[in-house]
Amino acid sequence: ENGIPVDYIWHSPYVPERLKVDALGGDPRCPPLVSRQLSWGNTNDEWLNAIGAVCQRVRVGYPLGEAYRRASPPPPTGKVGRVLVIEHSALGLDLGAVNATKYSYFVTVMRLLKTKGDKDAIFKVHPGPPRKEYYDAIAAYFGIDCEIIKYRPLRELLPAAEFVIGPVHSGAMAEALAADKRYF
Repeated sequence: ENGIPVDYIWHSPYVPERLKVDALGGDPRCPPLVSRQLSWGNTNDEWLNAIGAVCQRVRVGYPLGEAYRRASPPPPTGKVGRVLVIEHSALGLDLGAVNATKYSYFVTVMRLLKTKGDKDAIFKVHPGPPRKEYYDAIAAYFGIDCEIIKYRPLRELLPAAEFVIGPVHSGAMAEALAADKRYF
């Protein structure tokens, strides 16, 4: 509107859907708001093609990859079996299921970890909605013993994790893999 170019970059390795995004020009009834898509790679480009995006594409790769490549290995923590669990969220086309899927995922994964003997679990809540208190209440009701963290950066939690459990469409997946952590 003001003639100022706008760049857009993914914040997660989003599994491509045919969800039209008007900001990228996927809806021909709306002018695109984004001038350039800063692309992570082929998957990002395939998604842009599938939705009919008209913005310019510039391949930049994964922005956090270099930061982890240069990082020195973390010191031993002395903890065995620490598991970092990333909050689940439904993909964009099923917004009505967001809270129901978050709730059942949390309870199911934490109970499964307890049966496997992995008692040192951290549950990382997305920095946006919902509130941490939502999970505190669920954990108390079901007797789930885990640390629930909302605002600590993922890069601070990854070094102590033996492995990470989370959704495939989360930016945490790419960050965990860049930090050389197994991701389930």
